[in-house]
Amino acid sequence: MIKQLLCFGLLFFSFTIEAQSSMGERRVTLDKQFSIDVLNAYQENSKSKIEDLFSYFQMLTDVNLDNQLKSQIAKNIYSLYKNENELVIDFTSNNFEKIPLKQFIQKLSNSHSIFFKVSDEAQYNSVAYNFWKTNYTISITKAGTTARQKVIQKVYFDEKNKNFGSNNKFVYETHLGEME
Repeated sequence: MIKQLLCFGLLFFSFTIEAQSSMGERRVTLDKQFSIDVLNAYQENSKSKIEDLFSYFQMLTDVNLDNQLKSQIAKNIYSLYKNENELVIDFTSNNFEKIPLKQFIQKLSNSHSIFFKVSDEAQYNSVAYNFWKTNYTISITKAGTTARQKVIQKVYFDEKNKNFGSNNKFVYETHLGEME
């Protein structure tokens, strides 16, 4: 009886260690999980998402667009994010405070033309287990005046199970996050 309890305890202990070990592997930073070339490819793709984001922001300020088209643009913006309440920099204000994305989209829809340009240079740092930070500069032109703002933006990296017909496959997706 004691041998059986001892065996059961040893077996339970080994499963506990195995579970902790596999959980620890999920916390490995992205730069250790992927080769540098693969991670760089995902980071470059995220810069394209950032450029798309600012193109959408600019389109929202076009006074010639109808509300239905602006609504579709807003949906496209939300699809770039995991959460529509992520904090973003309010580029319509002079002090560049942070506000929820949803509120910023409403402000852009009601503002006059604003032109955005994302800098060609981007730096990727602070790599964690499910995100990295992208540093870039935005040029904002409104009413003939241009200002520049440095932005640090989280880009989340998620593994998602997707269905392809009758097959399931894990794929990786990037989503934009909070701006600092």
